[in-house]
Amino acid sequence: MANLAQSTKIGNGGINGGYEASATMQLGIYNYRLADADRTSRYLHFKTNVLRNSGRMVRVDAVGYDYAGARPIRCSWVWYSYSVDGNLYSVGLHNAYPGMVPNSVYIGADNYVCISASARDLYFIGVTFDAYTPSNSYGLGQTVAITASAATASAGNYF
Repeated sequence: MANLAQSTKIGNGGINGGYEASATMQLGIYNYRLADADRTSRYLHFKTNVLRNSGRMVRVDAVGYDYAGARPIRCSWVWYSYSVDGNLYSVGLHNAYPGMVPNSVYIGADNYVCISASARDLYFIGVTFDAYTPSNSYGLGQTVAITASAATASAGNYF
């Protein structure tokens, strides 16, 4: 179920190193819930609306709860989809709690950026996603969305 939140500009709007010092923040861009009673899935894949050559710098955060393991979830993916060559740069994965671990940022078959994560047990999890774009990104003010999701038994690229 997707909940597209309205973008909110944050920061003072001043000039910092030639760029306007502000950013776009979107809270609750996507709510995800999985109840995998047979526990065959270990990996989650999410497709974004960010094209590989969009020139957008993006951070996506996931916050939630892993019921089976009684573990909190808080992790992030960051990337820069370079507009000149269409490659992903400055890819970063961060995990604060053990409930879900970010695995990768990859380019899907249809040229949209995708993110993946793993969990020890996907019996029941609930996660809310937030998104942030800095001001020096071409995507300032553009909405970041998760357009599709899948739970799989494989870590490989899904979309």
